[in-house]
Amino acid sequence: MRYRTDKAWAGMIAVLLLIGIFPAILRQISEGIEPIILLVFVLLIFIALDNFLGTYVHISDRTICRTDSFILKRCLEINSIQKISYTPTFIIGRSARSLYVASEIDHKSKYIEMPNIGFTQKTIVKVVKHLKELNPKIELDENAENLIQKYESSAKI
Repeated sequence: MRYRTDKAWAGMIAVLLLIGIFPAILRQISEGIEPIILLVFVLLIFIALDNFLGTYVHISDRTICRTDSFILKRCLEINSIQKISYTPTFIIGRSARSLYVASEIDHKSKYIEMPNIGFTQKTIVKVVKHLKELNPKIELDENAENLIQKYESSAKI
């Protein structure tokens, strides 16, 4: 199952990028396109596409993988996952939270992060429930449990 970033978040990034670069591109078209402007434009298109399509979490029967920028992949074996926590991403601005899926193999800690800025809370809850179905031994912190209860009690999933 594939879980994607929030389309509203990705759309906001795309609009901000276009607002920032569009006047420069119009000016360059009227004066003659500089290669650096064209390169920046292509880079910004890639950033927008990355937010729409290139960043996602995929869960199979055995693994959870987060892909960034279409090619950067981080995977964990679901059987090795010990804890899922939903903690503040930054010290300031506690409403920005991230889901951390953590495992330890051979005394090496690994984790996958899903920030609620890019992934909606509803998507995060679906991921947690999916992982708990595949591995009931996974421990949830209090914040992750509260988030699940919030959506179960209001039947928002």
